[in-house]
Amino acid sequence: MFKNFPKEKANIIKANKTIIENVEVLFTPNVALIQDVSILLEDGDIIERNLPNGLKDSYLVLDRGFTKGIGRSIPDHYQAKIQKQNSVKKSIAGNSVTNNIINNYGNMDKVNLNSIDNSTNISITENENAIFHFLEETIKSQIENNSELLNLVMDMKENVGKSTFAEKYNEFIQKSVNYMNILAPFIPMLSPLLVK
Repeated sequence: MFKNFPKEKANIIKANKTIIENVEVLFTPNVALIQDVSILLEDGDIIERNLPNGLKDSYLVLDRGFTKGIGRSIPDHYQAKIQKQNSVKKSIAGNSVTNNIINNYGNMDKVNLNSIDNSTNISITENENAIFHFLEETIKSQIENNSELLNLVMDMKENVGKSTFAEKYNEFIQKSVNYMNILAPFIPMLSPLLVK
């Protein structure tokens, strides 16, 4: 399924310190895609990748994200939600009030004191942004006369979280039907956005 994507060999370190070596992984900022579901991947495992400069990055598996495949074109796979280990301590989200001082932590852009917030935040996550980036790069590199598809990808990206996303998604699916052998791996990643 991910044969056209740049995969890396990584090691999975289990809680009991056993190591599963040379696992093919496609890394995005917050997701590790693993096609081999015979691997026992569990929440709390560490995925370790070697960088070209000799250093290593370690990622904590927050949710193994097993995803059931669709027919022969999209097999079962993991879409594991990961967090870089050295950023785990930095990303504690929340706020506290001490002596009328408000301390905000994390990715928040509002504070409501003694009021009800009826607004809706619509934003695209890093993971969603990475999916659209990979989709655009795949279309650019593998499909000729791709401007219409690239425009449809941009339309989808701009409508994430809005009621118009389903319309843009359906239009993209209809126009890309002749390229499903290339674009099929993206469908399970895009379809959850229909209910965002």
